Amino acid sequence: PLRHCTTAMLLKTLNLTKPSQLKYPTYLHLEGSDFALVHCEVLDDVPPKCVKEINMNDNRLVEFSTPPTAEFKKVKRLSLERNCLQLVALRGLSNLVTLSLAHNELERLPDVAACPKLETLNVAHNALHEGFAALAALDELHHLDLSHNELDLTYAELYHTVLRHLVE
Repeated sequence: PLRHCTTAMLLKTLNLTKPSQLKYPTYLHLEGSDFALVHCEVLDDVPPKCVKEINMNDNRLVEFSTPPTAEFKKVKRLSLERNCLQLVALRGLSNLVTLSLAHNELERLPDVAACPKLETLNVAHNALHEGFAALAALDELHHLDLSHNELDLTYAELYHTVLRHLVE
């Protein structure tokens, strides 16, 4: 089907009339001024079994979620930097290894427990001040960037809320 997107002048439609022609691995790069996406409905027409990487940097997304019935099990990397994100739902991304949400407007860390294989999480340059308990479920997490957020924690609170989960 032909899917219409609300975007800037350069992208009017995403034509996936033959999505079965997409083969693994597919790197879905919808970044920059060529797209200026304001919502992620474009993922509705993408066959989830073939996508290995999603890059939607430099758009105008306020919310991000995968389609409710889709399992993007092969996606290893998701990058949503420099958007206007306030809400992120990570369902169907159970094999995600790298997640970058830097330079957005997040106040709460997304529920990353749905991504047990996550090794790298970049949430720098947001307005984060809550939701850190979700980090406890990430046994594989090795790299966490929380720089340039609105953390109002003492070192002891930071340790018990965030860091403790990384060193255990």
